[in-house]
Amino acid sequence: MKYPHIAVVAIVTTTPSAWQLDDASGFEARQVVVQLRLGEMLRGAFRETSGSATIQQFRHRSGRVGDPPSFWSARELAPGKRYAVFAPAEATDLAEAFANPAVAEELIEGVDTVADLKFVIGNAHDSVSQQVSRLKRFLSTPRADQRSRFIAEYLLSLVVAPDGATNADVHQMIGAAHRLNLTEGALRWLLERLWSMVGSGEGSDDTRQALVLLSLRVLAQHSGTAATSLDAVQMDIVENYLPRIVHSNEVQEAIARHMNKLERRKILSVVQRLGQRNDLPAGRQSEMQALTALVKGCCP
Repeated sequence: MKYPHIAVVAIVTTTPSAWQLDDASGFEARQVVVQLRLGEMLRGAFRETSGSATIQQFRHRSGRVGDPPSFWSARELAPGKRYAVFAPAEATDLAEAFANPAVAEELIEGVDTVADLKFVIGNAHDSVSQQVSRLKRFLSTPRADQRSRFIAEYLLSLVVAPDGATNADVHQMIGAAHRLNLTEGALRWLLERLWSMVGSGEGSDDTRQALVLLSLRVLAQHSGTAATSLDAVQMDIVENYLPRIVHSNEVQEAIARHMNKLERRKILSVVQRLGQRNDLPAGRQSEMQALTALVKGCCP
């Protein structure tokens, strides 16, 4: 949370122009005038509580709105949408901050991003041990809404805390992150960043083992038949992460040390079933069969 201005901003109205060819970029371009209302200031301050911003959007001539040179090109601007907007110190104007944000996260129903941000911002200056303790309490409080990527980012920041105070509680939260009610995107982000981190030599052996445990537990949530497709997170694990550990003893150590009998039986059932599938990417079926053999060694 390095940005000094963080605000909840709502789009009140939009007035888009027609798409026209932009000779300079080679894309089609248009301008969208958006009327904005400041909902809540989570950190910092803006001079206004409402304003008007002109957003330039680009799209490919095929009509696809995608990667062209504008933050808002790949995002639909529509009345009623709300965003958590992150802005640098010099952006003290609401319209300027919205038009050129450092980060902007759409607030969607069913995910309480604002509550997550308030928690992270409110604890950012405490000691690592205090932050870990408060995070445990925060995550143990039941709530209907899912948790956002900002909680995943916060958990990752505690893994690589500058004072080296990462402890057993952090590793326990990582190993059980599949139970934290994270959005699919947040869980996928956390797995990707953690695997990248341990792959580059960061993090302790305990962090790596907690990550292996989390990967297995996410995979164990697959409860369909051999014909059922994996979700995006599980497919990431099968394609990108299991090949790194399937021929090591990390799987057995994680299962033997941290999984109860019921969890062991469940992961064995899942990997056996996946090992029989013929729709996995090339080479992955044999790896699933090798993983089955590893898990069997831990499941007397």
